[in-house]
Amino acid sequence: MLNASNAVTFGKNLPTSPHLTAIENSCVECHMAPGHVDENDNVILVGSHSFRVTDPEGNDNVAICEECHGDVGESFDVKKFFVNGNADHDNDGVAEGLQDEVHGLMDMLAGMLPAAEGHDAYDPHDDPDSTWTKTELKAAFNYDYVYYDHSYGIHNPAYTVALLKVSIQALVNNAVEGDIVAIEDVPNDQGKQVRVIWDKFVDDGVAPDPIERYFVKRLDGENDWTGVGLYPAHGAARYALVVPTLFDSTAEGSGITTFKVVAVSRSGMVYESLAADGFSIDNLVPHAPSNLMAMSAGGSVELTWEAPADPDVNYYKIYRSTEASFIPDESTKISSTIDLNFMDVQPGIGDWYYIVVAVDFSGNHGNPSPPVNATITSVDGESAVPTEYDLSQNYPNPFNPETTISFSLRNAGHVTLDVYNAVGQKVVSLVDKDMSTGNYRINFVADGLSTGVYVYRIKVTSSEDNSIAFQSMRKMVLMK
Repeated sequence: MLNASNAVTFGKNLPTSPHLTAIENSCVECHMAPGHVDENDNVILVGSHSFRVTDPEGNDNVAICEECHGDVGESFDVKKFFVNGNADHDNDGVAEGLQDEVHGLMDMLAGMLPAAEGHDAYDPHDDPDSTWTKTELKAAFNYDYVYYDHSYGIHNPAYTVALLKVSIQALVNNAVEGDIVAIEDVPNDQGKQVRVIWDKFVDDGVAPDPIERYFVKRLDGENDWTGVGLYPAHGAARYALVVPTLFDSTAEGSGITTFKVVAVSRSGMVYESLAADGFSIDNLVPHAPSNLMAMSAGGSVELTWEAPADPDVNYYKIYRSTEASFIPDESTKISSTIDLNFMDVQPGIGDWYYIVVAVDFSGNHGNPSPPVNATITSVDGESAVPTEYDLSQNYPNPFNPETTISFSLRNAGHVTLDVYNAVGQKVVSLVDKDMSTGNYRINFVADGLSTGVYVYRIKVTSSEDNSIAFQSMRKMVLMK
């Protein structure tokens, strides 16, 4: 108590009286101050070598106090302690001596703490049980701290009064000094976000100087704290805020990020929580690339596809097999690329099936695209070049929900391939770009369409004179 240490201050800077620093060898000089005699010249057994400040009859040795405070009366309990001109610290309407005021504050605190069976209030000889809150345990610790000091404020008046008051305020607000209780990954997101959860600070609520706002700060480097979130205080027992991390936890790294919560009061006082660690995870794998198309020409196969809508695709893996229903794995992987196309040069004569998988920056492998196949009939580059335009019947047909549409281009041109419903409304655009001579196959996945008859229509505009070089349409049946 004399040193104003080892108590629970609930994150506040408490004042302290100068008894330790103002008096050299304060314990000896105060407790062993010269004793004195009563009116009959009998030595009062207090002070000197007794180390007592009160004799068995209850007489106080106030001599040491008079050196600094002047006339303090004949006992410690009449000496008042003023803060800003106020000595009524327990708010009972009467400005009493310090020790009486401290007893009044202790009674208030004990009445707010859980009481053991048969007791009206907390007793320092009772043991808390598992029903006590963290705030109650801390406030009870401070009660015991004052009780077992036994000076009832004399050792350190400012600290004793402030400590009891802040403990009472903590119970009023159910505060646990702004501890971060959890840092959780945000589920079902693309990563780089966590939810920081903290308990409110002691003065969040009814208080002389209430907390007005909270800041969440992130450690971006050595002693480099960056504000990443703001939350207005409103007296809630617990707060939560989603804030950004710098990186995600992956197989290559833990992604640990350090945060702390800073509370700012109405007057501008700043309080900080202890730092805590957490990490974010990219929970969403990329969707499958759409409109995967294979063109066979000259003994090679060119693949093109459209990027999924995911914002964090890093690159694509390409898989190839001779089996129509194969599972993409390392044994069937042939390449990786950051582009939306890939040329499989001279895979050999036969039917080849291809799958493309998107991989995000966290290393998550997305859903595989439906396989598309290409047929190589020659490796000399001659017989593989189509001599006519053609739009083949989709296969399988009927289908659910995937099918392959094949077409051939005799000459280069701008190609559109669209799907229409039974009343002539365009529902999907599969191709709309310039394409070279060759045989093409494209996946069509009808996830968003209902059962029914659809028409797919191709139109080829000549690159030479912008005339329509070829157009054709066919029916297909979706059965879900």
